[in-house]
Amino acid sequence: MKPMQVKTQYWALITSLFFWYKSSPLTEQNRKTHVSHDFTSHYEKSFMSTRFTDLCKRLLNLVFFLSFFRYKEIWNDGVLTFCSPGSRTTKSIQIKKVPLQPMADLVTPSFGKLVASKTLDGHTGFIWDVALSGNSQILASVSNDMMIRLWNANTGLQRGAAKDNGHSNWVRSVRFSPTGRFLATASDDMTIRISDVNTGFTYRMLQGHTGKVRAVAFSPDGKTLASASDDFTVRLWNASSGSLLKNLNGHSGWVRAVAFSPDGRTVASTSDDNTIRIWDTTTGNEIHQLSGHQSSIRAVCFSPNGKLLASGSQDKDLRIWDTSSGAMLNVLRGHSGPLRVITFCTDGSLLASAADDLTIRVWAASLEFACVRVLTGYSGWVRAMTLSCDEKMAVYTSDDMTIKVWNSA
Repeated sequence: MKPMQVKTQYWALITSLFFWYKSSPLTEQNRKTHVSHDFTSHYEKSFMSTRFTDLCKRLLNLVFFLSFFRYKEIWNDGVLTFCSPGSRTTKSIQIKKVPLQPMADLVTPSFGKLVASKTLDGHTGFIWDVALSGNSQILASVSNDMMIRLWNANTGLQRGAAKDNGHSNWVRSVRFSPTGRFLATASDDMTIRISDVNTGFTYRMLQGHTGKVRAVAFSPDGKTLASASDDFTVRLWNASSGSLLKNLNGHSGWVRAVAFSPDGRTVASTSDDNTIRIWDTTTGNEIHQLSGHQSSIRAVCFSPNGKLLASGSQDKDLRIWDTSSGAMLNVLRGHSGPLRVITFCTDGSLLASAADDLTIRVWAASLEFACVRVLTGYSGWVRAMTLSCDEKMAVYTSDDMTIKVWNSA
């Protein structure tokens, strides 16, 4: 946006607020009206964002020294307090500045320089999940067709025939062990199976759930496997022996997703009871119950440093939580359909979310998770998405029963 255009918009805004101020005393009825506005100004490398959420707070005396089409804010960080005409109520507004980074610095290869390179065909049913091995050489996919397919991630060629590892119903989730040697799959047949990636041999079948198993996750050290089920429980298993370690009870609805923290000390689960729960993996005790979503929560992931937790729901909202206190830090809105997939990039600077509105949105952590990119052009719901560790490859699946691989240009 050119400086002159910005200046014109600001004077229009200031003029509108002035006439509103003169003609509209703030009545008690008006104060109950909920309005939201965002105002931003750009001066050198600073970013000022002022947000206010009721009619009283709309009245802000925006004054800028305009010189050579550049802006200088007259306020420092702090609180502006005022009293509106006809009201005895004092209102305060927090003025906050955060650094503005050039857009080029916000776009990693994963989200800014990827081009569609391969479409992988073979499944005969919806593809529920995909996973990349740690070295990003092998891609695994699972589907309604009850088959597990392994692909060469670089060439797109299938590695051998599709594998039937014994599941008797839809296979919903797949994860590689940290070493890449083993593959865990979860199915509507109420079992989890662990198989050897190279031979396809299933060496462990984990039984105990009394409902569909919707998700699995390996701990960072590969010693523990977590599973989430329609029986309202999360179970922790010894990945080597297959023995049950902990049965985590607390949810009152189907458990949809599960994720380990980067240090493996906690595990997060989401449910149709509209809550996220964080559990201690050693004791099995519930540490936090996170409430705020208004519908089923389908996706959850930790930031790479473990300090933040992101959740995506059918209520179309993405929420950011503090893992230490359990406090909700941010509500991200923009999707017009239920959220299905969320993932952080490797350094945690960006968060990607996919929804039934056929878009993927990218949110910047350094800008309080402002949306910095919207990716469109998808022909169906994005059911799964994964990134390579070096962020040079992104893989997603949609309802056309294919897998799309994008590589850095």
